Amino acid sequence: METIRNIAAALCGALVVTAIFAMLTPSAGMNRFVKLAVRLFFLLCIVAPFARGEVNLNLDTSRYFSAGETVKTDLSTLAEKQLLEAFSQNVETGVSGILQKHGITAEKIQIDAHIEEEQRIEFTTIEITLEQESGELGDALSEIRTSYGVEASVLYNRDAE
Repeated sequence: METIRNIAAALCGALVVTAIFAMLTPSAGMNRFVKLAVRLFFLLCIVAPFARGEVNLNLDTSRYFSAGETVKTDLSTLAEKQLLEAFSQNVETGVSGILQKHGITAEKIQIDAHIEEEQRIEFTTIEITLEQESGELGDALSEIRTSYGVEASVLYNRDAE
C-alpha cells in the first residue's frame, strides 16, 4: 500500500512539474517539441516504478472472488426469501377472497411454499384457521383446490389452543 502511495505522489509531482514547464516554454515553433518532451517525461514517470520492479502486479484476487461469491449467495438467498414471502402473500389474499365470497371469515391463513430445483414455486400446505364453522366451507375448499391445486386444511381456533 505504501508503494502505491509513493507512486501516486510521484505522479502528482511529475504532473505539477510538467504543467509548470509547459507554461514557461515559449509558444513559438519549439512548442511542438516541448510538448512531446513533456509528454515523454510524464510517460516515463508512470513507467519508471514498473521498470525498477517497485510495483508487484502479482495480486491475489482469489479473496475478492470468494467475497463476491459470498455476497452473490447472500443476495440470492434474500431474493428467494422475498419472492416466497410475496408469493405467499398473494396466495393468502386470493384464498381470503375465496373464503369471503363464500361467507367465511378466517382468523389466519398460512401458506407454506418453496422453490424447487427447476426454479418453480410449489405449495406444500395451505392452512386456514377459523373460529367457528360458517358459510359454505365445502364449496370454498373446493374452489381453493381448483384454483391453487392444493388441498387446504382447516383448523379451528379451539383446536389450536
